[in-house]
Amino acid sequence: MAQARTLLTGEDLLRLSSKDELCRYELEMGKLKQMPPAGGSHSELTMDPGAMVRAHVRPWHLGHVVAELGFYLHRDQDTVRAPDIAFVRAERVPSGKLPEGFSPARPTWR
Repeated sequence: MAQARTLLTGEDLLRLSSKDELCRYELEMGKLKQMPPAGGSHSELTMDPGAMVRAHVRPWHLGHVVAELGFYLHRDQDTVRAPDIAFVRAERVPSGKLPEGFSPARPTWR
C-alpha cells in the first residue's frame, strides 16, 4: 500500500530554509523542490537588470525591487517561488514594508 505524501506549507518551507542555508527550496503545490545555488555567470547577469530597475524605481518610490524573495503564488497546497529579481508595486504593499517571511504581495508582471 502506497503511503500518502504530506504536503508542506509556506510556513514549513520558511522553517526549513532557515535551518539549511546551503540549499534553496521552492514549493510547488505543497511539494518541496530543491534548487541549486546560482553559478557565477548567472549571478552576475541578474545583477545588471536588477540594478537598472532599482535605479528607476527608488527615486520615484514606485515599489520594491528584490532578489530571491519567496512569493506565495498559490495557497491551500502552497506554491512559493523565488525569482532571481522581482518588482513589487508600492500599492501591493500598503504598509510600505515587505514581510519578514514570504510575501503574499505578488510581483508585478506587467
